[in-house]
Amino acid sequence: FIAETYESLSLLFFLKLMLTYMGGKKNSVKSLEGTKVHLNEPPLCCVPLPSVRFNKCYLLLNELFVIQLIVIELVMGYIDLLMNMDQSRSYPAALVEETYSHIFHGMSMASLVLSVYGLSSI
Repeated sequence: FIAETYESLSLLFFLKLMLTYMGGKKNSVKSLEGTKVHLNEPPLCCVPLPSVRFNKCYLLLNELFVIQLIVIELVMGYIDLLMNMDQSRSYPAALVEETYSHIFHGMSMASLVLSVYGLSSI
């Protein structure tokens, strides 16, 4: 739970570092505005996606892709932690909790892929 949250925060700080190296948000938007950006970056490199122009909304969308990872990791990790705290559970309840745990980890992985896509497409 803590390691996943730390990982998601480190991706956000890496995004902030990239923007700082580019001169901040305003300067990076100003210098890159109108640049053609290909949306078929990894992990969607095999999907034929159109190209878009870099603008402030595109940067904000990619920032939201990174920020959503923090929220998803916190919520899913907390729910998973609460579900695994009960040690006196019967077999069917344990099976249901294990199934939900796999679903939560799958959602966390999908969120991580979306976050890495947001970082790689800037």
